[in-house]
Amino acid sequence: MVNQGISKPLTLSLNKDIIIRLNYSVDFEGLEPEIFTRKYLKGLNLIE
Repeated sequence: MVNQGISKPLTLSLNKDIIIRLNYSVDFEGLEPEIFTRKYLKGLNLIE
């Protein structure tokens, strides 16, 4: 279930370049998706 409190701000923060960078970080730099996602969301102040 998606947390409605973060879904809209998250959607507004994403664009094509950001999505490419996020995918690159996981696919080619070997970052763990869960850890990287948590850091990204914390950086946007969407989670604690």
